Amino acid sequence: APVETPPPPAPEPQIVPARVTRGAVAVYPERCAMRAGEKVSVSVIFSITTEGSPISASVASSDNRCFNSAALRAVYDMRFSPRTIDGAAAIETG
Repeated sequence: APVETPPPPAPEPQIVPARVTRGAVAVYPERCAMRAGEKVSVSVIFSITTEGSPISASVASSDNRCFNSAALRAVYDMRFSPRTIDGAAAIETG
């Protein structure tokens, strides 16, 4: 009986992560800076649309809540080249 050969494995998808095309600088309220320590950290998580715009931003962690709104505004001012999978734009969360 002839031996059937298994089909070749599917190729790995070519994934290109989103990249920043326009950065933004957070403008923090002076009242926050006056009461802050030497170093403050705000981590923001968000998704990037297929058009390269940030959406659904939220603060993941923060050393000082006074800085959160400014950090979120800065994220929404940024633009990205979208993530692509095999050449097609795809939403990215990170």
